Amino acid sequence: MTYLPGETLQITITGQVARIVDGSPWSEIRLDVADQSGGITLPIPLGWAAAKVIRIKPAAGVPKPGELWQNCQGAELFVTKDRYGNPQFATADGRTHSIEWMNNTFGPLTPIRQLPEREREPDWTWDENDDNPGSCTDPSGQVWDLTAQYRDGEGHVWHWAGGFGRDGDDGPIRPLMSRRDWSRTDVQITDIPGPLSQLPADDEDAGPVTS
Repeated sequence: MTYLPGETLQITITGQVARIVDGSPWSEIRLDVADQSGGITLPIPLGWAAAKVIRIKPAAGVPKPGELWQNCQGAELFVTKDRYGNPQFATADGRTHSIEWMNNTFGPLTPIRQLPEREREPDWTWDENDDNPGSCTDPSGQVWDLTAQYRDGEGHVWHWAGGFGRDGDDGPIRPLMSRRDWSRTDVQITDIPGPLSQLPADDEDAGPVTS
């Protein structure tokens, strides 16, 4: 078992102090323990059956999503997020493991590099102070009239559903659209078969939308 300078450990020692011996016949780690008196450095023999060692934090700190780490066997570990937003490791076989489990089972853990972040598509923008905005702007700078109706590439007519939605947990925010016949509702505008063409106000399909 090996350890790295800077790792945070929790060591539970069971026994009774009988005597103090200078030096140790075994390889040892020296543990800095902080207390109100300023702290002390304790020598802990490696492989000592009476001492239970739990790894608390890797020497390089807590792994962050987007980083690539490796365990003591050299296996690469990609840092992702669990359903609660906490960092976790994903292995090459597709399995996920908590930082604590991997650290104690295959530590010490060391970072390799920060992987480049996936470029995120910008949000569509609108006047957020307006409860009923009349237009919004897509990432390319095109302004879309939210009071108008649009015909898609399959001939269906759509109108703004009155809200905006995000694609996934960290996807871009886009306007939500509904079909004029209400067969589909609250669909992100980019999920509608294109191209979208704005209907003129005098088009026979551009009349008032009724529920």
